[in-house]
Amino acid sequence: MFILSYKGHGPFSHFFDGMFMDEIKRVKKGKHEKASIEMFKHLLVQNGLKEVMKKYGLKVDEDGTDLVFIEEMIEKPQDKKPQNDPRKSQKWLYKGREEKKSFLYEIVSNKKTGIDVDKFDYLARDCHHLGIPNSFDHQRFVMFARVCDVEEDRKKTKHICSRDKESANLYDIFQQRLSIHRRACQHKIKMAVEIMLKDALILVDDHPDFKIKSSKGEMLNISRANGDMEAYTKLTGSGFNLKKESDLEKAREILKRVMKRELYRCVGQAKEVTLDYGMENVDPISKAYFYRKDNPDKGEPIPKSDVFSVLPDWFSDEMLRVYWKNPKELTDEQIKTKEEKFKKVFNDCRDFNIGVLNEKKIILFDFFFIV
Repeated sequence: MFILSYKGHGPFSHFFDGMFMDEIKRVKKGKHEKASIEMFKHLLVQNGLKEVMKKYGLKVDEDGTDLVFIEEMIEKPQDKKPQNDPRKSQKWLYKGREEKKSFLYEIVSNKKTGIDVDKFDYLARDCHHLGIPNSFDHQRFVMFARVCDVEEDRKKTKHICSRDKESANLYDIFQQRLSIHRRACQHKIKMAVEIMLKDALILVDDHPDFKIKSSKGEMLNISRANGDMEAYTKLTGSGFNLKKESDLEKAREILKRVMKRELYRCVGQAKEVTLDYGMENVDPISKAYFYRKDNPDKGEPIPKSDVFSVLPDWFSDEMLRVYWKNPKELTDEQIKTKEEKFKKVFNDCRDFNIGVLNEKKIILFDFFFIV
């Protein structure tokens, strides 16, 4: 089922949902989870899947609990009560399953701890394709996972819990995620390529050659295709080849530079990059529950004293990266002058690539120039 949660991604995955849509200010940015649900509904109708699902005993008629359950597995329903309302955390919001089955919502997309099969999948996939060793053993996690009763908000609830001795293995999930983000997802070369692709896509977004036909026959811009699922299914990475042949000279030139590896050396606009364990500056394991060998049916938070000693005091850091789009337009002397002026802005750093500790966050000023 976790594969359905990927269906809402556009071409180039998070790049389309994030960097590109952020830049198109006139378009309301949507979460890919919502798009995944809309795509799921579209596929049900287009492929006549409801009848097939009925054969397997699933309740898929209007307001059928199994359809609702699938949608809730992709995205948690939102509580509209104010944040400070004492009833906010106590009300059972889900409709697909009763509260006694609450642990089922921790399998695909675990909003409480981030420990879920979605993460297991992309860690294994990304490590395999990048040639990076995966320190997290998901099979071991499954071996020691069990549903336990947990005292939470003065009532008993059921959660997927791990053995207390497995806390180190669980930290490996988030250490591995952080490692992949540092070494690949937020790598400076990869980010340079994405910025260039973003610039090229913006140039062709309004062009008639790149309009996409919607279910109502309307021709939509690339940036508006995610509002119509029929149009969205046509928005694939294959359009990249078409863009190389476009008569839009500026966009074509950017893509030529990407293919020749003549990448941006600096950026004309600062972009903050955040690296964390998936929950900003919160330790995700502090929200998980564990059972002990002598009491396997009861889940409890694990004391920090029981966790292996080498733990960070903070769980996120931020980097400021600056890319230069057209360094060839300046002489070496002009480049040197501009670099020196820019360095002075960060006079709190005694040296380049030195972190500044600020309110338990590491701010890494990571200046670099891509050649």
